[in-house]
Amino acid sequence: MAHAQSREQFGKPLTELGAVSQKLAQSWTDVEAARAFVYRAAALAQEDPLGHLDYSSMAKVHATEAAAAVVDRSMQTMGRFGLVRGSKIERLYRNARPLRVYEGATEVLLDSLARRLAKNGVR
Repeated sequence: MAHAQSREQFGKPLTELGAVSQKLAQSWTDVEAARAFVYRAAALAQEDPLGHLDYSSMAKVHATEAAAAVVDRSMQTMGRFGLVRGSKIERLYRNARPLRVYEGATEVLLDSLARRLAKNGVR
C-alpha cells in the first residue's frame, strides 16, 4: 500500500489507477476472508478437535491460496521493485508457494473435501 501511494505513473499515484486500487481492495478482501475462515475453523476445532476437520482443511486451502494471490498481486503492483532479491515482497513471494504444499497439498485437500461433500452433503 505504501509503495502504491508513493509511486507515480502517468502523473498520479498508483492508488489512483483503477486496476491497481482494485487489486489492493481484492487483496484486502482475501486476507480478511481467510482470517475469518481460520478463526471459524479454530473455534470449531476447540469445540470438537476431530469433528470439524473439513473446516480446518477448507481454511488451509483458502488461506494458502489467498496468500499466493495476494503476494502475486503485490509483486505486480511493486513492479521491478518487487523483483529485487532480498526485498520483503520477493521473500514473501518465494515463501508463499510452499504453503500450498505443506500440511497437505491444495489438490489433495480439495479431493478429500469433494469426497466428503459427495458422501455427506453440506452440514
